[in-house]
Amino acid sequence: MHDYAPAKVDFLLRNLRDLQTRLEAEFQIPLTVLHAASWDEVPQVVAGFVERVGATHLYYNHEYEVHEARRDAAVQTLLAPKGVACVGAHDECIVAPGVVKSKENKVYTVYTPFRKAWQDLVKRKHPQDWLAMSPDPGANPASVRTVVPDLFGTAIPEATHEGLPGYTLPIDESVLAHTRAAWPAGETAAHDRLKRFAQSKLSAYSVDRDFPALDGCSSMSGYLTTGVISARACFNVARAANGGQIDTGDKGAVHWMQELVWREFYRHILVAFPRVSMNQPFKLDTKLVKWTDHDPATKDEAERHFAAWCEGKTGYPIVDAAMRMLVQEGYLSNRLRMVAAMFLTKDLLIDWRRGERFFMRHLIDGDLAQNNGGWQWSASTGTDSQPYFRVFNPYLQSEKFDPDAVTIRKYVQELRAVKDSKALHEPHARLPAAVFVRTGYPRPIVDHKAARVRAINAFKIAAGKVV
Repeated sequence: MHDYAPAKVDFLLRNLRDLQTRLEAEFQIPLTVLHAASWDEVPQVVAGFVERVGATHLYYNHEYEVHEARRDAAVQTLLAPKGVACVGAHDECIVAPGVVKSKENKVYTVYTPFRKAWQDLVKRKHPQDWLAMSPDPGANPASVRTVVPDLFGTAIPEATHEGLPGYTLPIDESVLAHTRAAWPAGETAAHDRLKRFAQSKLSAYSVDRDFPALDGCSSMSGYLTTGVISARACFNVARAANGGQIDTGDKGAVHWMQELVWREFYRHILVAFPRVSMNQPFKLDTKLVKWTDHDPATKDEAERHFAAWCEGKTGYPIVDAAMRMLVQEGYLSNRLRMVAAMFLTKDLLIDWRRGERFFMRHLIDGDLAQNNGGWQWSASTGTDSQPYFRVFNPYLQSEKFDPDAVTIRKYVQELRAVKDSKALHEPHARLPAAVFVRTGYPRPIVDHKAARVRAINAFKIAAGKVV
């Protein structure tokens, strides 16, 4: 399950219950959850169900990860001899992977030219044309309640170990309580949130998104990654709010639509370069980077540093605020994700794959393509990534995007009582020594300037450049 966070599993199940209720009440369509003992058995389980109900067509949405694509292909192989038509749709994207190509018919591996080509396509052709659905097969020959009445009212499991065989991540009830309140389930809730965002936050999005204290993000990601709402629906709302324009007009609307294109870009990359979903870097030469947690000489210290990062005890307040927010609430704004990821991969020089997995295990909106793309960008191992010699300074990031230390005070309890907001960005250096000691907050586990040099040298060595 790609290390899905308990909060995401719970959110997915809550949305399924809402969908089940609506389908049965409004359309007399049952929603059934099938169980397989292992991933390899899923095709047989699906094919067996299709045969049991006597279906002639199987409609599904394409999933682009390697194992999911293989699963869907296996289902089609099993059903083809039985005359069942398997019809896939690319509803996870606005424009299907493989459609956006250069004049040389190559896949774009840099975002900006991809975005321009993508926008040109959307201007010329309605996104609905890329759904790739076949014609309606016609009405069902008989009432579903008559043929398979036992499918109605099927129980959907709760987010517990007992209800999810093979799911072993610990479930924190306090986190679930928070996410259940912050992320109400259902398509209606998703569209309501989108409408409120378009009305009250969209125009300021290009600026406010970077300031976590302003809550300027759309918070639509959880609904997008679970399929509760489509990227197409989100794009159309933003486009309408911008007078039908997609690359000019309101800066906030344009910027948010471009973020949806980023989402598309990482999915297109995942299909064209499946290695990125198999724990491999996009830039193959970065496989030679000597991460501190791989080097026997630094492994023990790296493990201590990784634990401190996970627990939000690095001594860098903005990083620690981000990590505590992630663990407590299952969500982070994009700016905080970048700050935390850059710190792990550059300041601590720890393998990006460990951070990628930790995020997936805690984010309610954990999405393999997006999460992988973001981590590889921060680690300078991916497509269109941050150049290895550009390393975020956590102190400057803190001062710029949390100037009044609102986010730091909210999540770093040890520093809440400190009145000097400026001191909170670098408390070990800006507070009197005695005052700092009384806070109980840790000193920085690494020196940023020295860590930056170490990271740059590690990438130079991997690239065969002289240090």
